[in-house]
Amino acid sequence: QKNGKLRASKALVEGEDFVNTPVYDFARGTFLDGYVGVEGAVSHTRTVVYVRSLFWVVVDYVTTDKLRKIQALWHFAPSCEVKTDVARSYSDNQADGNIEIVPVANLDWEVELIKGQEKPFIQGWYSEDYGKKEPNIAAVYTSNIAKATTLAWVMIPSIGKRVKVAATVLKQDAEHIQLKVQLERKNPVIVNVPLTKGLPTVNHH
Repeated sequence: QKNGKLRASKALVEGEDFVNTPVYDFARGTFLDGYVGVEGAVSHTRTVVYVRSLFWVVVDYVTTDKLRKIQALWHFAPSCEVKTDVARSYSDNQADGNIEIVPVANLDWEVELIKGQEKPFIQGWYSEDYGKKEPNIAAVYTSNIAKATTLAWVMIPSIGKRVKVAATVLKQDAEHIQLKVQLERKNPVIVNVPLTKGLPTVNHH
């Protein structure tokens, strides 16, 4: 990302940019200042919905005026042992907290785990403090898009053993994406996420 303004011109609006409810927490933001070495028009809006005590849904809405290669980066904690399962990436610490990243939207992803890379560019590092760094796994998801595209992810926490999850897109249009998330031994949850404005809805079935 190019350097944007250091000071916001207006405050975030509760009930529009973010909200906290007994069922879920929500936040959304859009980056419009462009990217280094990238010509043309492109924007990125990210919406995060935390379904309390269960999982996170992350929705990325990317607009573009031409064919582009895109990458989604997920950085794990340095202590994590990270593995991949098809397009899923997850930490596998048998006696500790874990997270699994499940891509949901219909997009072909190439997944690579990168740790301590310096060339052709820096990737896969963790910095606890300024001037300190250590190699650390980043799960790098790469694909191509040619038009406005919605990317959806479900992130499931667990202790030790992985939690079985099935996540599917029920509906999708230019303004919303609706996901069904089924965790093992849990009722399915329907999450409807507006892409650029409005609040999500979360229904337990």
